[in-house]
Amino acid sequence: MIRAVVFAVIISLSFLVFVVSSIRHRKLHEGFAVMWIAVSVFMLLASATLPFHVLAHLASVLGIAYPPDLLLLLAVVFLLMLVLKLSSTVSLLSARVTTLAQEVALDHLRPGIDVETDSTLLDGKD
Repeated sequence: MIRAVVFAVIISLSFLVFVVSSIRHRKLHEGFAVMWIAVSVFMLLASATLPFHVLAHLASVLGIAYPPDLLLLLAVVFLLMLVLKLSSTVSLLSARVTTLAQEVALDHLRPGIDVETDSTLLDGKD
């Protein structure tokens, strides 16, 4: 049992170090950083409390018969939150791209130039 706990703590600490390193090197956006740090801390707490059967006690309080099902439930809830966050980010970026494309198109339309006959506008060259 002690080997499993040590292994789980090492994996959790490694994940936390990886997340912090990604934040420091600007590979992880701040909006997602809080979520991943929370996941890392949860993993560390869950793995550190394995010998005390905290997961089993929490599962029994919630009425879950099989304690690993609680982890599965938490993982599904986390993934749903992640999908919602990513969907909202994609929606926001899509709206920004549409606005930017419209602004670029308006910038290319100069007074007195016919877009259909001027090949430089169609080729993207000015």
